[in-house]
Amino acid sequence: MDRRALAHGVYPTMITPFTAAGGIDWAGLDRLVDWYLERGAKGLFAVCGSSELDALTLDERFALCERVAARAAPHPVVASGTFGGPLPLQAGDCRRMVEAGARAAVILTGNLAVGEESDDTWRARLGELMDLTAPIPLGFYERPGSNNRAIPPDTLGELARTGRFLFHKDTTCDLELIGAKAAAVAGTPLGFYNANASSLLHSLRAGGAGFSGIAASFYPDLIGWLCTFWDEEPDLAKSVQDIITALEPAIGHHYPLSAKIHLRGLGLEPICRVEREVPSASDLRTLEAALAVADRVRKDLGLAS
Repeated sequence: MDRRALAHGVYPTMITPFTAAGGIDWAGLDRLVDWYLERGAKGLFAVCGSSELDALTLDERFALCERVAARAAPHPVVASGTFGGPLPLQAGDCRRMVEAGARAAVILTGNLAVGEESDDTWRARLGELMDLTAPIPLGFYERPGSNNRAIPPDTLGELARTGRFLFHKDTTCDLELIGAKAAAVAGTPLGFYNANASSLLHSLRAGGAGFSGIAASFYPDLIGWLCTFWDEEPDLAKSVQDIITALEPAIGHHYPLSAKIHLRGLGLEPICRVEREVPSASDLRTLEAALAVADRVRKDLGLAS
């Protein structure tokens, strides 16, 4: 099993294109993978919340990973691998996801303990899952929602030093915790990938490996520029960060439908299985204006449109 650290940079949380009939648009998915990679993504996070994970069948989840991994090669793909149920079942799903082509099976942290169950319970179940999945590479996904389970910095650092974990998608949004968690995994194969665009520069300064969030379905090249040049051009990086922060509310409204509207030039249908509310004309104008700003920044940075 390949446990080398993943390349630093942007790992878009992939959306899933659907046909008018409701099935997965496989040809559209191929075009989408190409679009991400042509704009500098270092790898892809498939089968995640942005992919409408809960609205996919189990077989669709594995098929989605397999198709993305084949299309993206040699770029690495990570994919969610735990979908609830008994730990042996979750372990089997992790193994199957790696067999489908994922470099790492990503553990949804909230699936190992629910409600008021203690952190000790969570850690014990994680240890069992690690034993059941050995030696495959793993990752963590702090998926936003009522059952999200954030990993404390000291615990994350201890787990990183086992060498089993390659990817951590962080949704902390707390600057102090972000810095502590990024520092805790320094020197290990575990990369800290921030999901919160507004704190991306802070996490990069703290030693973070990159970004894995919704903004990468709109302007992965801008995010990639920030991940690459944040230290070399600090003043300009701060300006780019400010703009990315300001744009976040506009692109996040009606997401992932907003991303499919933005990517309609790829021939993607504006269809979601989880989104039911139709954006208003005002919503669409706001999205269009936000993306026009991103285009101007892209031009100023000398990035291809």
